[in-house]
Amino acid sequence: MANNWLNSPRPDATLGSHKDDLVADQQISFKNSQFLPSKFFVTGWKGESLVSKQTCSLESLHHKLCIDARAQFMSFSRLNKSLRIAIFSEFLSFANTIGANCHDLDSHTTFWQHVLDYKNSPYCQFLDEFIEIYSFRVVSIYLHKIRFIVQLCQDISVFSSDNNLLNPASFLSKIFKKGSSTDLTCESLQTNQYSWYRPSINYKEHIKKLPQIFLQLSTTEMMKICTFSRSKPSDKNKLETYESQYSHSLSHKSFGQFLNSLLHKFPKWCDGKNYKEHNLNQAIEVTNCKFIGNNLTSLTSSYWQAQEHIMDLSLKQVICPDFYDDTFINGSYVRITNELQHLTSLVQIATKQGLDSIWLICKVMREKYLHIKDNSSGQISMFNNEDSPSELIYSNIVLNLYTLPKNNPHHYLISQLTAQLGSLKDNGHLFIFANQQLFVPSQSEKLEQLFKKVTLKAYLNFEDLKGKGEMTSYLYVFTKKPSKTKSSYQNYFPQHQKESCSAFRWNGELTQFNKFSDIVSELNDFFVTKCPNSTPIFQKEVNQHISFEFHQNAIVDGKLVISVSNDTDRITHPSFFKNLTKSCLPLDYFFHIDTIHNDVDCKKQDFALTSNFLALKLDHELKHPIVLVVNQTDPRNVQIELIARDSYKAKREEYGLAFHQYFGLTARMENININVFRDFFQSSIGVQIIQLSLNGGTTKLKSKLKALLIPKFFLKRSELPAHLEQYIALLKMNVNNLFEHHPQDLKDEFDRTIGFILTHGAHYPWDIVGLLSYFKHTLIDGLSNFKQAPSNQLSRIANFNNPMIIEPLLKMQSTNIFPNHPDIYIEFLSEDPSKIHSNYTHSLTKSKDGNHYLEVYSEDHAVLQIYSTPATLSFIEFILSSIDNTPISQFLQMVKVPSPSDLEQVINNLIMLENCFKELLLHTTSIINQTITRQISLDT
Repeated sequence: MANNWLNSPRPDATLGSHKDDLVADQQISFKNSQFLPSKFFVTGWKGESLVSKQTCSLESLHHKLCIDARAQFMSFSRLNKSLRIAIFSEFLSFANTIGANCHDLDSHTTFWQHVLDYKNSPYCQFLDEFIEIYSFRVVSIYLHKIRFIVQLCQDISVFSSDNNLLNPASFLSKIFKKGSSTDLTCESLQTNQYSWYRPSINYKEHIKKLPQIFLQLSTTEMMKICTFSRSKPSDKNKLETYESQYSHSLSHKSFGQFLNSLLHKFPKWCDGKNYKEHNLNQAIEVTNCKFIGNNLTSLTSSYWQAQEHIMDLSLKQVICPDFYDDTFINGSYVRITNELQHLTSLVQIATKQGLDSIWLICKVMREKYLHIKDNSSGQISMFNNEDSPSELIYSNIVLNLYTLPKNNPHHYLISQLTAQLGSLKDNGHLFIFANQQLFVPSQSEKLEQLFKKVTLKAYLNFEDLKGKGEMTSYLYVFTKKPSKTKSSYQNYFPQHQKESCSAFRWNGELTQFNKFSDIVSELNDFFVTKCPNSTPIFQKEVNQHISFEFHQNAIVDGKLVISVSNDTDRITHPSFFKNLTKSCLPLDYFFHIDTIHNDVDCKKQDFALTSNFLALKLDHELKHPIVLVVNQTDPRNVQIELIARDSYKAKREEYGLAFHQYFGLTARMENININVFRDFFQSSIGVQIIQLSLNGGTTKLKSKLKALLIPKFFLKRSELPAHLEQYIALLKMNVNNLFEHHPQDLKDEFDRTIGFILTHGAHYPWDIVGLLSYFKHTLIDGLSNFKQAPSNQLSRIANFNNPMIIEPLLKMQSTNIFPNHPDIYIEFLSEDPSKIHSNYTHSLTKSKDGNHYLEVYSEDHAVLQIYSTPATLSFIEFILSSIDNTPISQFLQMVKVPSPSDLEQVINNLIMLENCFKELLLHTTSIINQTITRQISLDT
């Protein structure tokens, strides 16, 4: 039909002679364009906002009752003194909101005099506007009560008579009898500034229609009807009460479902408990929740829309919401109407769950008002003064700070956070929506003081989520620490406090805000399937436009251990984070991990001497060839070390047990290269993963270790082809080979090797990283040789085959060892002169009384001792190493040696080799980091 209508030409008398041509062109264009409903309707919209027949009827009645309420208000007949004072206070709040200067109305008496003759009052405009809003509110609250009564009567099968509808307070007092087991503690049903209104008898016939209307009216429609709108939109002087603060995104059902997930599931998930649905009659957990801040009306709309969605579920927890604000716009009216809505919601829940609605209402509301500040300290008042109710405390507080001051917004955020702590229970949760980053480097000292009162359990980042509307960029979830005094001795041992927190982040674009439901669905699945202690990193594509990321983080001294960075090699960069989760496996996939017993357990094992001698029982640590040590000495830099089991006891004696934990590793597969894992744990990406995974102290460290991410390519066993091994020959050299090379030759060969790695390394990552790791540890061993040899005794490690030593020596003047070398003394040890002609077999370097000498042997007999400097003796020993079956006498006559000073000058060139080793070690470590990082980025 739509296409037929679009394709039908419309005659136009003004077309003249060109009419037929234009009509023909229109027909062609209409034929090419088809009517597509998707171009005119929002995907996922179910028509909730369309006006129904019941809505029209109720709006009409609401308008009539507002006229009646205004007339009764102006008659002044049913208002007592206390009520007049309460209404006057309401007017003062209204005047303060709009900035009206009503200085003459300084008492409730003067105010009512102006009200009765408001047309002649100089404040006529303000009074007229206030009366209009106030009349609207009293009628709305009356209709909320009637809606509650209608729902309740249907559930308990009681007929709601006309008198019950005209006088709801009298009917409710019969159902919830004061002083009985059904006594209902509820602010909205007590006497207040809005509770006086009763419709005139003239509206009795209209009131009779309310039960039928309310049984078919949704919560969304009810809230729209009870939301004030100006009767004259063109009048700019009217108070813009809700239009200026209404948010289409925060009032959306998806956002309400997001709040429900946080309030119901997050506290359980954060404590490591799986959120499960239960029947309400098994156990009811009643928690108070306070909503405060900007866009409060929008939050109420989304919250109640989401409540309608979960009523069919079997829930264990019932949340009692309070929407709190001191202003006229979102003051007591919003709080009262939402409490009445809560009562109606409890009836609907009881109906869905098959429970006694009166019992459920009384139980929930009674427990709600048991949580008062007087009881928070553990003391119970002997007298219950209902006339002055104590202020409630809350298990959850939701604070929305969409609007922040331009000057010092961070201070404003902290002050608002601190102001809510007085209303929050110990260990209660405070959810703060804000557009201000909490972790600002210049504010770390203030945050450090703040974290003595609260703990940041999680922060959710929406900064890179486009299309989120009035949603803030950040959500911070705090818990209040119990106010207990610490032991005095703790003050003498100050240390860095490290607290773990969970980090959530969303990237992408919401093409339509109802797509936010995909985010909520993914978050719910995450709470059910993932445990915070065993999930260090997680990433998932929610849909083609949005990605979800999670990682563990920690706070030390008011700073995040891992902060969000735009560096593409940082773990928190979106693209790298995505690749990391796809290209890694948990450590538990590579090794079986066991906790090694502490000293107490080891002592118990030592007593079983007999069983040990009989080989019936082995020490626990000996079952594992590898021991993993977690070093938590510095909570800002947790480290992992892999050692052999033979070194375990020595390391345990060195490190102790206070800040170190030990785990035994058994490889699950063959050909595990431990050096590769060592280097990965020391690499930049490995360090970042360790900080994310092993935060939060020593609790459940084993489960965190099991989930530690390891690059997947560590499993690959593809070896380099034989024809390519020539390009990586340098990486296979041992320490002695390296000491035979000139530093410049090593550097040139290293550059050629790195060029090959950058070209072909991506095809053989496991082999390349393994060879680089071997070369790295070879360089470390070479440097340890330099470290063990003092600068004046480099001859101990000198390899005279090195070109930078042998070439200068060949050019130096030298002298025979025997008989006239001025720096060499030879002592013959054998009494038989013929022994000097025996063949040389070996030699030993010794020292006595500070004198160094070389003892020369033939078989088992020491023939002679050569005394000289260590450098000269090292050179002679080097020459002897090349002699085989040569008479010692011939050796003495043939060998020439330079002066000791010349030798030492040449040997000092080894310092160049030491510097070369250091330089190559830095480059090798960097190449290992680059290879691992590049492979993670490619291996998706």
